[in-house]
Amino acid sequence: MSTAARIPIRWTDEFLDTMRQTTDPLADDAVNELFNTGEVDAVEALMNHLIRDDQLVPERLPENIQNYLKTTASLPDWADTTKIAIAERLFARCGPSICASLMVASLPSAYAAAKGVQVLQMTARLKTDPTRRIGETAQMIIDVLVPGGLGEGGKGVRAAQKVRLMHAAVRNLISRSGRWNADWGQPINQEDLAGTLMTFSRIVLSSLDKLKVRVESEEAEAYLHAWNVVGHIMGIRDELLPDNLAQADELTQIIARRQQQASEAGQEMTRALINMLEAQMPGTVFKGMPDTMIRYLVGDDVANMIGVTKEDWTEHLIGPVGDLFGILEKDHKSTIMSKVAARFSMEFVESVAWLYRGGNRATFRIPDTLREQWGLKRTPIRGLEQKLTGDLTVHPFGKLDSDRRRRLILGLLISTGLLFAAAAASTNSLINDAAPWGLLSFELGGSVEATIAVVNSWHDGHRIRAGFALGFDFLFMVSLTNLLALASVQAASRLRTPNSALAKMGSVLAWGQWLAGVLWISQNLLLVTMLTGPVTSPRPEIVYWCGAIKFSLLGLALVYVLFMRLRGNAKVSS
Repeated sequence: MSTAARIPIRWTDEFLDTMRQTTDPLADDAVNELFNTGEVDAVEALMNHLIRDDQLVPERLPENIQNYLKTTASLPDWADTTKIAIAERLFARCGPSICASLMVASLPSAYAAAKGVQVLQMTARLKTDPTRRIGETAQMIIDVLVPGGLGEGGKGVRAAQKVRLMHAAVRNLISRSGRWNADWGQPINQEDLAGTLMTFSRIVLSSLDKLKVRVESEEAEAYLHAWNVVGHIMGIRDELLPDNLAQADELTQIIARRQQQASEAGQEMTRALINMLEAQMPGTVFKGMPDTMIRYLVGDDVANMIGVTKEDWTEHLIGPVGDLFGILEKDHKSTIMSKVAARFSMEFVESVAWLYRGGNRATFRIPDTLREQWGLKRTPIRGLEQKLTGDLTVHPFGKLDSDRRRRLILGLLISTGLLFAAAAASTNSLINDAAPWGLLSFELGGSVEATIAVVNSWHDGHRIRAGFALGFDFLFMVSLTNLLALASVQAASRLRTPNSALAKMGSVLAWGQWLAGVLWISQNLLLVTMLTGPVTSPRPEIVYWCGAIKFSLLGLALVYVLFMRLRGNAKVSS
C-alpha cells in the first residue's frame, strides 16, 4: 500500500481512543437489519452458516447479506498482486512455521489485550473447544495465503468476509446481552481489530526471525501487505493499516502499551490454548514445552500477564532426550528453540490436518500442492476413523530429516561392529564338533535331538558363557535392527518418486527389522529356558523358525540397502 493511499495521521492516544468506540458500520448495518426483522429462522440460518461452514454460500443467505457480500468482495485499489504472490510463496515455503507461530506467539499476544479478550471469554470461542476453534483459525490463514486465495472469488476473500460478518453478529449479540462493560470500548472495535491484525502479520514475522526461519526483507514487506489487504476486506480502516514494517512495529508497540495488562479472561484463554497444544505433543516428556515456546517468543512481560508458567523446557533437551532433535550442549538457546519449533510446527500441522470438527462442520482442508511441499499426507481427511486407518507403511524413522538419519546410521554402524566383534570373541570357545557354529548351532538346531546334542557338548562353564552371550545379544539386536531399519528408510528417501513401490519397500523393510527384533527376543528367551532346563518339543522348532524368519528379514533389508546403493552409484557414473 502506498503512503499516499493512507490518510496521513499519527496513531495518537486521542485517535486510538476514538477507534475504541468505532466498529464496522457496513457489516453492522447488514447484520442488524436482519436481526431487527424479527425473522428467527433467517437469523438462525445465518448463525448456523457462519458457524458450521468454512466458506460462505451467498445463495443460502438473506438478500441483504448477499448485497453486503457483493459490496465487500473487491480488493482495495492499492492492493499489489505482485506482493500478494510473494507472500503466497513465502507461505508455501514455511507455512507450518507460520501456523505454529500463530499458536505460540500471535494468540498469546492477543490474549494480553485485557479489554479485547473479554469478547472471547463471553463467547467461549477458545475455551470450550479450543482444538476446533484453532483449526478454524488455521483454516482461514491457509485460505487467505494459498495461491489465488485473495484473487477474484478466492477462498481467502470469502473467509475474510465470513469473519467480518461473524464479528458483526457477535457485536450484536453482546450488545443485546447487557453484559458488556462500556469501559472496554465497543466490542471488536477498530483498535482491537488492528491489534489482532498485527499479531497475524508483524508478530508472526518477528517469531520467524527468533526461530531462525529465513525471510527476506522483500518477503516480509509482501507478507505485511497481504495481511493489510485481508484487514481491509475485514473492515479495518485504512488509517490503521501500516505501510511498511517500521510502521507496523510502531503500531504494534503503541497498542501493546495501551491495551496489554493482566486479566483473568486472558489467563483463562491462554491456559485453554496451552492445554490444547500439550495434548498435541507425544508423551509427558513434552509437558511444559508450549509454555517455554510462548515465553521465548512473546517475552517475559507478556508471558507473566497471561499466566504462562515459567518453564525452561530447553533444559530437558540437553542430554539424552535432546538427541531426538540432534541438539548438542553447545547449542545456544535460540538454536535449540528453532530446532524444536521446526519439529513442533510439522507435528502441529499434521495434527490439524487430521482434525475432525464434528457435527455438520467441514473437515480441515489443505491444498494438495501445499501438502506435498510441506511433506504432509495427500489423503483427504474425513474423520477420526480415517486417522486410525491411515497409511501404516510410514515408518517413524521416516519423520527424521536425512542428516539426522545419517548421523544415527554412523553411530549404529560403529556400535554394531563393536558389539559383533565382542560377541564373536566371547562365544569362540563354544565351537566344537557338535556345535560347529557355536551359539548359532544351538539357535538353529531345529529339533530336540540336535539341540540336546549341542547342549550336552558344553560343560557348565560353557553354558554360563552361552547364557551371558544371549543377554549380550540383546544389545546387538537393538543396534543391528535399528541400523538396518534406518538404512532402509534412508535408501528409500533418495528416490525422486516417494510413492513408488521401490520407495515403499524401504519403509516396509524397516518395519520388518522391528519384527525381526521381536522374534529375536522371543528366540533368546526360549534358548535360555533350554540352557537351564529340559529341552522339549516344540521349543527347538519354534526357535528355529523364529531364527529363519529373523535372518530372512535382516537379509532382505541388507540386500535392499546394497541394491539401492549400487543403483545410485550406477546413475551417478552414467
